[in-house]
Amino acid sequence: MIYRHDWVMMQIQMMTQFVVLLMQGQHTSQNDELMERLRSLLARGAYGEAEDELFRMADPCNLPVLFTGLWFYRALAELSPKELKQGDFSQQEVLQGMEDFARLYGILIPEIGEEG
Repeated sequence: MIYRHDWVMMQIQMMTQFVVLLMQGQHTSQNDELMERLRSLLARGAYGEAEDELFRMADPCNLPVLFTGLWFYRALAELSPKELKQGDFSQQEVLQGMEDFARLYGILIPEIGEEG
C-alpha cells in the first residue's frame, strides 16, 4: 500500500523528471555555480540554507534556475523522512517549498500538499 506522502513524492519526481528533460541544455555558468552550492549544502544536510539560497536566486526570467530548483526539490524528495529530519526539514516543507518555488515561475501545482 502506498501512503499519500509517498504518492505525492512520486508525483514530484515524475514532474521534475519531465521538466528536466524539457530544459536539458539550458545551463549558464551562474546556474552551474548555484547548483554546486546547492549540492554542497545538501551534502552537509543544510536543507533550509540551500532552499534559502535557491529562493534568493529565483528569477522568472531565468529558466535555468527553474531547472535547478526542480532538481533541488527532486533531490529532497528522494531523501527519507529520517534524513530530512536530521537536516531539520520535513516532507511537508519539501512540498510547500516546491509549490512556492513553482509559483514564482507561474506554475501552479494543485493542492498536492493537502491531506485528502
